[in-house]
Amino acid sequence: MTRIGQDIHDDLCQDLAALGMLAATLESTLKKTELTGAQQLARHISESALKSAYTAKQIARDLFPSDLQDNGLTASVMQLVKSKNITDGGRIALEIQPHFQVDDTQMAIQLYRIIQEALNNAIKHAHANHITVRLQSDKQSITVEVADDGVGFEVRKGKAASGMGMKILTYRANLIGGSLNVSSSPEGTVVSCTVTLQEGV
Repeated sequence: MTRIGQDIHDDLCQDLAALGMLAATLESTLKKTELTGAQQLARHISESALKSAYTAKQIARDLFPSDLQDNGLTASVMQLVKSKNITDGGRIALEIQPHFQVDDTQMAIQLYRIIQEALNNAIKHAHANHITVRLQSDKQSITVEVADDGVGFEVRKGKAASGMGMKILTYRANLIGGSLNVSSSPEGTVVSCTVTLQEGV
């Protein structure tokens, strides 16, 4: 996922942006002529290429949150929520407990992916009016949570776990020794992951 995300960001996004700029240059040149149809086509190509570059950039960010290592989990989740609010209508709130911090890089990556997966599921399937992402910690544990007021679903455990998404969430929690908890009803769904910290962590 990291390699694909980097390739999309470094190569595809740059190529699409360059294509958009070339089309914009062509449109500017065509303005000096009477080729109105060609001018409109060049504008359409430019706008489509730049829009595709933005979409590819968002996909790359989902695959590879490049700011995670540089700026930490909190900043990355803030950016994730901001991007989802822009593209999905501004119904996601973020609550961060003061002094919340995750120093372990692998733990931060898996917690980010859990939030990302749960948030995507809530946006796509819950039909929620409001979604809240919470980041909490104390000396004993770190907890991340995504809660929505959507339609809910039947929670199954073990081998009958509901869909690939739930299996992935459980797998990611297990990778960092965390405990995944999912509760759902017709009033909404809460997905949380808690990691108990070892003494001195």
